[in-house]
Amino acid sequence: MTGTRNARDHDQVEQDVGRGARWYQRVLPVTTLVVAAFALAALAVPGFRDQVALSASHRTEPYVELAFPRPAVGAPVVCATSTGTPRVEFLVTSHLEDTEELAYRVSVGRVKERGTVTVEPGETAQVTRFLGRSERPYVVTVRLRSTDQELRAHCPGTAR
Repeated sequence: MTGTRNARDHDQVEQDVGRGARWYQRVLPVTTLVVAAFALAALAVPGFRDQVALSASHRTEPYVELAFPRPAVGAPVVCATSTGTPRVEFLVTSHLEDTEELAYRVSVGRVKERGTVTVEPGETAQVTRFLGRSERPYVVTVRLRSTDQELRAHCPGTAR
């Protein structure tokens, strides 16, 4: 009797192994559907295609940095004056691929000045402007027009 029972158990194990060996028959259609969905999305949606290309390429995004200069020690000096006229200094650092001429706008209170700065790839350009005269507290604003970057500083004003 033990011989018959072992033969039945052996047959049952072979059937279970036979079913388990066909796992790929369930996985293959699901994998095919997922790959087909990605392929259709890449063909139909340009934004998806661009995002996949950007993710796969490992390219850095070009950008421009706008900052107030930092001395070697201490905090940035933003509200400096020269003979009672506010001095505005800022830095533009390029992480672009080509040399660019960027438009900026500087304002001290209600006095505004526009200009351009040329930046080389990987280089920093320093811009210094003297604007207005304010004895009351004022706001310094520096804006790069093409990138929508903006710096603001609240200054106490100059005393007579």
